[in-house]
Amino acid sequence: MPLLLWSQPPVKNIKQESSIKKKETSSPSSNKKKPVKKTDTKKQDYYVELWRISLETKTCPSGECLFVKKRDLREYEVFEGNIEGFIYTKGNTYTLQVRIYSEIKSEQITTYRYVLDNVNATSDARYQKK
Repeated sequence: MPLLLWSQPPVKNIKQESSIKKKETSSPSSNKKKPVKKTDTKKQDYYVELWRISLETKTCPSGECLFVKKRDLREYEVFEGNIEGFIYTKGNTYTLQVRIYSEIKSEQITTYRYVLDNVNATSDARYQKK
């Protein structure tokens, strides 16, 4: 797991592909070439932020909203989105590492997807390491 520093710039997800090609082995009984699987090589860029989730929530038009303190903020702010892979239990506090993926839809519209990377600290027994 990478070390997250407060002054660290956003990190890109870089997956290195092996440059070594495996030699195809063919048995004497079958001289047909095996079909090559094509994989999607598009890499998604993301950055990781450390978030603190408050034990309080707020009622929003879309349902319950979380109070989140993000990097470099002194106050909690209302978060109306969803964090994939994270289940909030009312009355618990959390410190999370959240991956933030941005998708540019047009010149003026950018959407964000939030994915749980790690639960660093919590008062919720469900996420505590045993």
